[in-house]
Amino acid sequence: MTKKLIILISIAFTLLFAYFSGPYKLGVTPDSVSYIQIVKSILLGNGIVDENGILITHWPPLYPLLVALTTKLFNCSILTGAFILNVGLLSTISLIFYNLLTTLKIDKKVIPFIVILLLTSYTSLVFIYFLSEGLFMVLLLLVTLLFIKWVKTNSYKYLIWAGVISSALLLTRYAGFGYIVGFGFYISIFHKSKIKPRLKAVLIYTISSLSLFILWLIYCYYFNNSNTIRNIDFFGFRFRRLLSLTKTIIYWFLYNGYIATIILSFMVISFFKFKTIQKIIIAQVKSCTPIILLLVTLLCSYTVFIVLSISFFDENVPVNTRIFFPFYFIILTLVVLILNPILKPKQYQPITIVFFIILLLSNILNTYQLRVNHYQNGTQYSAEVWKNSQSINYIKSKDTLNLYTNAHDIMRFYKNVNNHKLPFVNTKTYDSALQKMTQDIKQGKAQILFFDNINRRYFISKPDLLTHFKDFKIHYFKDGMLIKN
Repeated sequence: MTKKLIILISIAFTLLFAYFSGPYKLGVTPDSVSYIQIVKSILLGNGIVDENGILITHWPPLYPLLVALTTKLFNCSILTGAFILNVGLLSTISLIFYNLLTTLKIDKKVIPFIVILLLTSYTSLVFIYFLSEGLFMVLLLLVTLLFIKWVKTNSYKYLIWAGVISSALLLTRYAGFGYIVGFGFYISIFHKSKIKPRLKAVLIYTISSLSLFILWLIYCYYFNNSNTIRNIDFFGFRFRRLLSLTKTIIYWFLYNGYIATIILSFMVISFFKFKTIQKIIIAQVKSCTPIILLLVTLLCSYTVFIVLSISFFDENVPVNTRIFFPFYFIILTLVVLILNPILKPKQYQPITIVFFIILLLSNILNTYQLRVNHYQNGTQYSAEVWKNSQSINYIKSKDTLNLYTNAHDIMRFYKNVNNHKLPFVNTKTYDSALQKMTQDIKQGKAQILFFDNINRRYFISKPDLLTHFKDFKIHYFKDGMLIKN
């Protein structure tokens, strides 16, 4: 009965997603532009390259490959192909999460409500974008399910499949490495087995988790690519960003500070004041220690991975919901697992219902505006404002343009534009880049097109541009400005 209900929930939410996303399909972001160009190249038979034939290694290839396959199968546009793929991926979430919760022996009466929480959360918003996060979410759920089955049964078939799906996870986003290390660390340190079986398990998981990813490395080598996947430098990391993240995660579940303070205070007081609840929770933690350790290890390993990535590879990686969205299902699973014995008895059911309503309302309040806005206006580059952009219309009206712009990504859609980025502030090359740009404008070799509805703080700002080029011709559009000699 519960499984049939989960299937109905999955169908209902998939149809709702398809309906509300239908008018504008998926939100197109700067990263989406690169995916679109890669998919175009794949469909033309040119491989995983950009529009200039240069091998793309900054993003792994699985998502654009699947979009290209879907586009080919349905004989549709690339955006429609990505939309169909994301709809299909979303439809699998409920069943995978149901199997995960069933494996953990969560009360079956509660499981449908937990699945609804996941489907209404911030996590589900990743599916409205032309991005790899939706595929990443499905694969991570699968890996976690298979790994938990291995922990409970010690059957190597689950560990091998967990490794193979982990390899696909890495082919979807390099961030998957943060979770793969967590799974490996759990086997090495926390798994209850002797050293020899533990080393065997580590070896099996390592080999299987590299099984598919090694093909990508061979492909890159075949292209004789001299670039590394990511360049290494040291940028440092401000740990107050993690404090901000903690606040964001609490708000995922409890909407605002007032609600969070009340609920968390109630939970802490209940734990210390009511001895029965305290004993039940402590007993549950002891009985589920292996799974709890696994989930906590995943949270920690991924956080460390992101800190190291920002410190040594890319200081512009945002510490926000897009990067940490899988934490919702991990934390939700962790909390439900610990509170599972309290969810069953009838005397606690009123409290359970109240908590569910609070969490569901928080999800709705957190995501409602974004969903409605996507339905009515589209999101980012697929939004209505871009279709009616005066700045874009200016580009379309010219045969050839040599532009410096803060919208370098969307310029890639226009073959008549020779595209340059604005100077990056707070960098060693800022002064020389600004000098070269000024020289190009002065000599009539280029123009500057600045879009108001794009906020990229790493570029020179609009006020600074206006100050620096005050003696040049400046033409204002409704959504930007043009600077030329």
